[in-house]
Amino acid sequence: DDAFFFIAPFEVTITDEGRSHWGRLQTKQRNGVFISHITEERPVALVLQRYLRLAFGDDFRVFVSSDAKSIGGGKKWYTHIIDNIKLSEIILVLVSQESKGREWINFEAGFGEGLESLVIPVGVKNMGLGQLSFPLAGIQARSIDIIGSIIDDIADRIGVTPNAIDARTYLAD
Repeated sequence: DDAFFFIAPFEVTITDEGRSHWGRLQTKQRNGVFISHITEERPVALVLQRYLRLAFGDDFRVFVSSDAKSIGGGKKWYTHIIDNIKLSEIILVLVSQESKGREWINFEAGFGEGLESLVIPVGVKNMGLGQLSFPLAGIQARSIDIIGSIIDDIADRIGVTPNAIDARTYLAD
């Protein structure tokens, strides 16, 4: 209908000033890390969170659902988790014998994979990386004991040089 649709030729010129605003017109920038874990592995997730912040700075976003600061009181936790997966550039999936078959772990990993996040399975509790089953077995995994590799993977993805951390102190924690 002519009253509703514009049906004439249309020309647009993008100016340099207009181009300068383009990056700000995009959706929220994805950044930071989402650590997927089961409740029983909360201590491991919190230690990993602390060392990632040491490596990348206190302002580096590391979401851990069992951390009270990641999900504040009164938040709708399901929506908050989904929103934080969407915002994360990297998804670390803590995988153990207990967690590898859990629906949430696989859901969060698959969601991240669908968003083209860097998804890294991280073996915990003596989980051999060869014990992973598909689809996680099809992704290069890391061991929780080798924090340097995890930090290097994150640094490569986000293009930042990390601070040095003490791997021995990390392992003790």
